[in-house]
Amino acid sequence: MNILTTRRISQCFFLLLFLWLCLVSSPGTEWRQLRGWPVNWFLQLDPLVAVATLFTTHTLYAGLLWSVAVIVLTLLIGRFFCSWVCPFGTIHHGVGYLAHRKKSMARKAQLNRYRKGHTVKYWILLFLLMPAALHFTLSPAVRSIQTGLLDPIPLLYRTAGLALMPLLDRSPPLLSSAPRQYEGAWLIGAIFFSAVFLNFWLPRFYCRIICPLGALFGILSRLSLW
Repeated sequence: MNILTTRRISQCFFLLLFLWLCLVSSPGTEWRQLRGWPVNWFLQLDPLVAVATLFTTHTLYAGLLWSVAVIVLTLLIGRFFCSWVCPFGTIHHGVGYLAHRKKSMARKAQLNRYRKGHTVKYWILLFLLMPAALHFTLSPAVRSIQTGLLDPIPLLYRTAGLALMPLLDRSPPLLSSAPRQYEGAWLIGAIFFSAVFLNFWLPRFYCRIICPLGALFGILSRLSLW
């Protein structure tokens, strides 16, 4: 089994696991509903969540030690999370492949070349982390975390929990005994689908140009041993 096949198996596994954890986060009494499943595990893997939480609360909660393990692995073997684990990255990989699979190899190479716009995500990371870093000088009453606006893991959780899963509550209800409706869900869904459809213009547009978590991994990977 070559490394490409192994990576695809890993991507599919973690995407299905993410969807399952979203599914079992629905309220109710069925075995597939809230029953101690680790529904926050992907958030706990996210180093950007850990950094922002540390800045705003001055505390690294026990569950976020998973993110420390991800940072250590990144420093050892490089930027593995984006292409092997991240469920949002897997969606972009899949849609980008389907959108451009019929193009020539020369055209694919041109689409995947490095662009100056790839540095935008580092400015986005700085912009989102700056308010959290300034919380050291602010009172607890005005502290808040803004990194989740574009961090792919919280964004995907919000999209699944507030916009996509409630669609399955319609008649006949599949997930919850009562239909759920959330204010602003349409906006979250619009952000998600806009990010996905940008792959038809440029493969993995979100990952390469917008993703603040990818920018953080890019910085860490420069220090990696391998």
